[in-house]
Amino acid sequence: MPLKRSITTGIWLFLVSLSLDLVKALNESPTHPLIIDLHSGRIFGRREAVPHGRNVEMFLGIPYAEPPIDQLRFAAPRPVKPWNGTRDATDYGHQCMRGDVVGLNVQPGIRSEDCLYLNVYTPADMDKPLQQLPVMVWIHGGGLYHGAGSRYDGSVLASFNDVIVVTFNYRLGLLGFLNIPGTDLTGNYGMLDQVMALKWVQENIGRFGGDSDRVIIFGQSAGGVSTDLLILSPLTKGLFSSAIIQSGFATSVFAYSSSSDPNKHAHFVKKLQCDITKDLLPCLRSKTRKEIVKAQGTVDYHLLGSYFPVPVVDGHFLPDKPNVLLSEGRFNHLKGSVVLGVTRDEGDAMLYGTQPNTDVPPTRESFQCMFDKVYFVADGGNELVKQAILYEYTNHSDPDSPENLLKSWKDLISDSWQFSRAVYSANAYAQAGINTYVYQFSHKSYYSIHPKNTGVHHFDDVQYVFGVPWKENSYVSQAFSYTDVERGLSTMMMRLWSNVAIYGSPNGYDRDLFRWPEYNIISQEYLDIKLEPSVGRKLHADRMVFWNHLIPKLANIDACKEKDKKEEKIEERKEEL
Repeated sequence: MPLKRSITTGIWLFLVSLSLDLVKALNESPTHPLIIDLHSGRIFGRREAVPHGRNVEMFLGIPYAEPPIDQLRFAAPRPVKPWNGTRDATDYGHQCMRGDVVGLNVQPGIRSEDCLYLNVYTPADMDKPLQQLPVMVWIHGGGLYHGAGSRYDGSVLASFNDVIVVTFNYRLGLLGFLNIPGTDLTGNYGMLDQVMALKWVQENIGRFGGDSDRVIIFGQSAGGVSTDLLILSPLTKGLFSSAIIQSGFATSVFAYSSSSDPNKHAHFVKKLQCDITKDLLPCLRSKTRKEIVKAQGTVDYHLLGSYFPVPVVDGHFLPDKPNVLLSEGRFNHLKGSVVLGVTRDEGDAMLYGTQPNTDVPPTRESFQCMFDKVYFVADGGNELVKQAILYEYTNHSDPDSPENLLKSWKDLISDSWQFSRAVYSANAYAQAGINTYVYQFSHKSYYSIHPKNTGVHHFDDVQYVFGVPWKENSYVSQAFSYTDVERGLSTMMMRLWSNVAIYGSPNGYDRDLFRWPEYNIISQEYLDIKLEPSVGRKLHADRMVFWNHLIPKLANIDACKEKDKKEEKIEERKEEL
C-alpha cells in the first residue's frame, strides 16, 4: 500500500501534509476470548503478537459517550448508556466526520457522526503486577478537522514499556467546533468529547489493570494544542497527573478564538438554508449528514484566517484566553510533570502550504506576498508589528538571495507558531512550580519520504514515540526502511515518554538512559533528541526574546494608539454636542 502524504494549500497543511497512518490491519485471531466488564457493559477483545516484545490485548471501538446525532448534534456529549450482552471490541469504531474545506485534502476512511469510540492496548502475559499499570492517553492531531485515534497503533508502546495506551476519536470540523455567539451553538464540542473520554478512563481503566492515579495525556499538533488546553481547563481537574505536548500549543493564534462575531460561520449556515435566529439549532439538527458535509465542503477558509473552526473562550471549558490563564497561573497544577517540545525544522512542513510552487525559488516579491497572506501575529495584524517581523526575518547582507529568503520563511514560521509558543508555555509552567521538561527532536530518518533539501519535519517525532520502527509488518515501517540505530532511538523515546506515566518524570531509574535536565526560566535547558542526544540551553534565545517580549510590547503600543484615537473622537463628538 503506498504511503500517502497530503499536500494542502490551507492553514492546517502543516498538520496534514505529513500525517502518517500508523495503524496496521490486525490479522491475528485471539487465542481465547478476552472479557472485560465495564460500568456500561461487557466487552470482549483480542490478542496480538508484537515482534521483540510481549503480546498485547486490544479492546477496540469501545463507546465512551452516546452517539452525537439527532438532538445530541451540536451538544455536549452524554455518558454512554448501558448495553445488554457482550459487545464485540475486536475492531475499530467509525472515525468522526472530517471537516472537508476548500483546498484541504485529507485521508479517506469510514466516517460517521456516530464516532465517539476509544481503543485500549494492554500488555499481556504478565505475572500479576504488584500494582496497577500507568496509563497513556493519546490525543490525535489533524488540525481539528481530520484524523482518528485508530490511526495510532499503541501496541508496541504498551508491549515494550508495560503501560496501558488509550486512543480515541473526538468530533471534528464544524460538527466539533461550530460556535455562533448569541445562539445555542456554544462550540467546544470536540473538547468536551475529550473531557468525556478522560472521565471514562477514570471510571473504567481499573478494569483493564490500569492505575487511575497515574494517567497522562499526550498529543501532537492539534493534539498538542488540545493537551495544552486541557491543562488550562477547570473541567479536567483530577483527570490526569502529567502531560506531554508535542508541536502544538494553546497560545498559538490558530489554537483558539475569542471572536464574538455572530457572522463568523454565516456562509456555512446559509448553505444549509438556515438563519441565525433562535431557530438556528433545530434547523441545523434537521439536516442530513450528507447536507452537513456538503455545506462544510464549500467553505473557503482563508489561509491562517480567524474563521477556521477552533476551540473558543466560552467561560466554561476555557474561562479566558490561554495567554492570560498561563500568565496568571490559572491552570491545573499537575502533581507529575509537563513535557513539551518541537521538531527542529517545523517550518519545512508549512512551506508546502504557503509557497504555491516549491520548485520555483522564492523572490522578494513572492516572500512579501506569502507574508501578507499568512501574517497572523496580532488580531488582524498591525503595521508596527508587521514591519518589525519583516525586519527581523530579512538577511540584510543579501536580502534578495533565494536561499536566504527560503531560510527566513522557514524560520519565521517555525518561530512564530511553534518555538516561541513552546518557550512561552514552558516558562509559565516552570514559573508556577510544575516540573517542566523541554525537548527538540533533531533526527531526520535515513530513508525519509520528505524532499532531501528539507529537515526534521512537523510530525517526524511521532513515529518514534509509537515504536513504528519496530512494527516489521507495518507498511509504514517498510516505507521508511528504518535502521537498527533508529530502532534504538525509538526504544529510547518510548522509554522517556512512558517514564512520565510511570514515575511522573521522563527520568526513571534506568542508568543507561540519557538524563533529561529539568527546565527552569534561568538556564532554560532542553534535551536535543537525536541518535546521540545532547543538552542545549535557551532554544533560539534571540528570536524567542523577539517574539515573547518585543512583539507584545509593540502590539500594546499600537493598541494604546488606537485607544487614544477612539477617546479623541469621543471628546470631539462631545464638544460638537
